Amino acid sequence: MFVTIAQVEHTCLDLDLHSWLVGMLVSIGTLEDKPLNASKLANILMCSRTTVLRKLDVLVEHGAVRKRGTMYYVSAEWLNAHVAHIPPIVKAVTKAAAELAALRPKPQARDESMPLSGRGAA
Repeated sequence: MFVTIAQVEHTCLDLDLHSWLVGMLVSIGTLEDKPLNASKLANILMCSRTTVLRKLDVLVEHGAVRKRGTMYYVSAEWLNAHVAHIPPIVKAVTKAAAELAALRPKPQARDESMPLSGRGAA
């Protein structure tokens, strides 16, 4: 049985590995309320600041990242568009887990009159 949990429409960026890593680091910085600048990103990725700036320019151009001063943040619009499908998935998985738990056989009560194996024999 297959269930459609959520349908998400968004623009897919064709990113190389460095661009993807830059975006992920900016996302983590945003979510942890510790934004990063291009120099910090370059140090973390062990690549040139110029390379990071080029990757950031692409992400800014597509609206995925916003620049405030020298710091970079994931835009709220981008984040909302790409995580809106998560709550319905969590809800569906939680419901399925509860339904599966209800199907699990209940443990039987132990009959106290019966000796446990290995006990009682001398």
